[in-house]
Amino acid sequence: GILAGGCVAALVSTLPANASVIYFSWGLDDVCASCFGHRPSLDDYKNNLEAIYATLRTVLAPNGSMIFATTTPAPPSDARRSNDDVVALNAAARELFGPGGAHPEVLVDDLYAAIVEFCVSDPATTCYPNTCDCPAMQNAGSVFSAAGRRYLAIHAAAEIAPTLPGAPPRRLC
Repeated sequence: GILAGGCVAALVSTLPANASVIYFSWGLDDVCASCFGHRPSLDDYKNNLEAIYATLRTVLAPNGSMIFATTTPAPPSDARRSNDDVVALNAAARELFGPGGAHPEVLVDDLYAAIVEFCVSDPATTCYPNTCDCPAMQNAGSVFSAAGRRYLAIHAAAEIAPTLPGAPPRRLC
């Protein structure tokens, strides 16, 4: 909680008031016990996300949008993280955000599913993230390659663009 809250409080102090869209994520470091000396429980994770949400809401415009991005997969080569833990964090986050969550107004960008869908479309990596890595997206464990970072940026922009003021409405079909 201290790290999450401290980082978010520092960030919020640099943001202008009345942000039209806030796109946020938190999780990959929370499944890495060796990164910060411990791994928070799922309840701690949800409490941290609640604190992040409450802090970010303070700079959101009255009709603004919040988008939470799920945590991306941890491939087998990432010795510090378990993909099962990532799946558990994402399930916990969905208890808070999106349809059926405590804060249904927060949209959810399922980055986890987007990355898996991309990787399993390659016959060489249909086993991702369970038993093989996806070198087209990630290298050195959970670190994204240059191509992977471009993919994430384009994907995030595509999720954010329809929520901007004046954007045409999203098509549901």
